[in-house]
Amino acid sequence: MALPPDVDLNFIDWLPTVGEKEATRRERTRKAKLQWLADIQAKADRDELAYLRMKVAAQAKLIEADRDWLERQKEREDELEKVQAFYESEHAKEEQAADKVRLARLKKATDAINKDNARTERAELLRRGVVRGRRT
Repeated sequence: MALPPDVDLNFIDWLPTVGEKEATRRERTRKAKLQWLADIQAKADRDELAYLRMKVAAQAKLIEADRDWLERQKEREDELEKVQAFYESEHAKEEQAADKVRLARLKKATDAINKDNARTERAELLRRGVVRGRRT
């Protein structure tokens, strides 16, 4: 852009006016405040990120503690199952032994009842005279 040739540059006031000075000052202030706000926002972002990382680390510790607790509980449950299985097997063995004893007593009682029945039947048959001969 060029000025017309008849313009005398000596009559132009090259110093900024009060309005221009005010506009320049306001622009510098605006940029400084924007930079200040950007710095505050960056600091807030850093602080928030640090806080969130700290929270995540605390949650990670809690999760790890829960995992350890769950692992210990599983070990306890496994041990309890082993103990229960042992006692159940011992109980089954005792029941088998008791069943053997009961079966032996039952056999003995059955034999005694059968002998008594045979004696009673023989005595009845002898009384009727049905049995002949001698018992040897």
